Amino acid sequence: MKLLRHPLFFRLYRYLPQRQLNKLMGLLGKLPWPQALLQPLIRSWVRRDGIDLEEVREEPWSTLEAFFLRRLVPGARPLGRGLVAPADGILVAAGEVQGGTMLQVK
Repeated sequence: MKLLRHPLFFRLYRYLPQRQLNKLMGLLGKLPWPQALLQPLIRSWVRRDGIDLEEVREEPWSTLEAFFLRRLVPGARPLGRGLVAPADGILVAAGEVQGGTMLQVK
């Protein structure tokens, strides 16, 4: 089982310093990494997660942020009827929000 999808990771995740981690990941995503490091890193991410690049408009990407905010070719993901979610993802927890509890969604 992959470490970042292991149930123990999700139980411990709430104890990590969220604000600092978000800032760190934001900085790392915007850094102009050397292309010799960045492009192999992106290719490994694509292989690992099965990301379909046929619907993508531009390559190579100058930063990790540019890759994760990549533009799609027109018509790649047409909107359906009803409720539409603008992102792919994995649901790891669900429940009722009680007493003004803040819900962390990523």
